[in-house]
Amino acid sequence: SLILTESRSYWLASLTFLLLFSLMSFRSNKRLILTSAFILLTAGAVISQVPVLKDRFHSITDTKNNGSNITRLMIWKSHIKAFTEDYTLTERIFGAGDNASKLAWRHFGRAFQEVTGKEEIPPPGELRKWFHGGETHNLYLKFLTKYGILGLLGYLFFWIYVIYRNLERRDSLFIKAFVAGYVGFLVASFFENNFTDAEVQFTLFFILGVNFALISETAVRQR
Repeated sequence: SLILTESRSYWLASLTFLLLFSLMSFRSNKRLILTSAFILLTAGAVISQVPVLKDRFHSITDTKNNGSNITRLMIWKSHIKAFTEDYTLTERIFGAGDNASKLAWRHFGRAFQEVTGKEEIPPPGELRKWFHGGETHNLYLKFLTKYGILGLLGYLFFWIYVIYRNLERRDSLFIKAFVAGYVGFLVASFFENNFTDAEVQFTLFFILGVNFALISETAVRQR
């Protein structure tokens, strides 16, 4: 079902999960390597045989013709230009909040020229269709522009702490799965604003609750 969603960011996240989980479990459970290899081969076979999925897979690295990729590059460039050229020191540290999109829009025309190679900038009404309200489609860039350097560092330190606590108990197969899953989620965040969706937050915090309950239970057993 994940393959059929055609979500390239979560394809990459799933690939990251399988590879990292297999690598972490290689010595203790070699059967997982075979299982992961089977899943990857099956997924590859399905994608290669279905034209729509095959084209979708090939579009992952296509920054010249794929509209979704081009849009992301333009939005990323406009936000980065705004951050480096327009943000005050206070805004760089604490973020521009809801004003981040307005600041990025000022540079979107120039970003359009640089990404597409076209000199003529479309009319504002048409150009805004590419802007998508200024949504960054990159969670780290969103934290940087809306919440500043402190906000981004806070988010990163949160995940560093979560992964560190899990690695302390990495002898458990479940803990390894949690770590691999978190890293996969962080990979997907380069292309989506996944953490800011309410349904994703609810699911993620539920998983974190189960995860830390398991860590606590493991710690008690080892005393």
